[in-house]
Amino acid sequence: MNKSTNYDLFPTKKIYGRDGCAKKGWDDICQTIKSAQICGEKTVIVVDCYPGVDLDWVKSGLISINFSNIFRSDDCAMDSQLLNRKLESALTDDRVFGKMTDMDISECFSKSLLQETRLKVENIDEGTVLVYGVGAALVCRGNILIVADIDRWEIQLRYRNGMSNWNTENGDAPFLSKYKRGYFIEWRWADKHKISLFDEMDFLLDANRSNEPVLVTGDGIRDGLSQICTQPFRTVPYFDPGVWGGQWMKEGCGLPK
Repeated sequence: MNKSTNYDLFPTKKIYGRDGCAKKGWDDICQTIKSAQICGEKTVIVVDCYPGVDLDWVKSGLISINFSNIFRSDDCAMDSQLLNRKLESALTDDRVFGKMTDMDISECFSKSLLQETRLKVENIDEGTVLVYGVGAALVCRGNILIVADIDRWEIQLRYRNGMSNWNTENGDAPFLSKYKRGYFIEWRWADKHKISLFDEMDFLLDANRSNEPVLVTGDGIRDGLSQICTQPFRTVPYFDPGVWGGQWMKEGCGLPK
């Protein structure tokens, strides 16, 4: 176990023909979005966020675009207590296991509030409008559609640091109960919703690292995945301490001590 390891902790794949599709940092991201606006006309920018994305981070990061109006889709969500009651049967009383939900994300929102917000957006005649939050595309698709995405592992880390599940205040709850709600419910309908936007999204915003936002064009993401699917690949691994040990992996894979 004293020999050096050749295990790659950060595997990468080269994407060909898509140079310039990714922008890093809010300054370049905002400039890219501005250049995609409809010159001289009303532009509606929709940022649909996966549950766990920091909404304040999104809003503050894009603020230099100078929006004339801002709408937060989470304000159209179902009352949190009503949603909790609706989820009881899927969460069950078991400490670990629940039932995979077949809910659609739209069932978590008030139809009347969505319609009210949609009409407000439609009745604005000029300027740049931002609609952001979980399920923002339920309000409207807008002229520019951005999907703000986050990894499951990052969500789990945020749970441990006190983040609540979506549309409820359970920051002090045990990690296991938060993970259970995410795994059996939130990630199910959020994945379906994200997939429904995949073919039409103009950009994908990587929301994993608060100090390093990255924006990639939708065409770049779609073409990149097409290229990756034609060859062997593996994802970036993560390692979580557990009761079953892992000393061999810690040494053999070159993990931090």
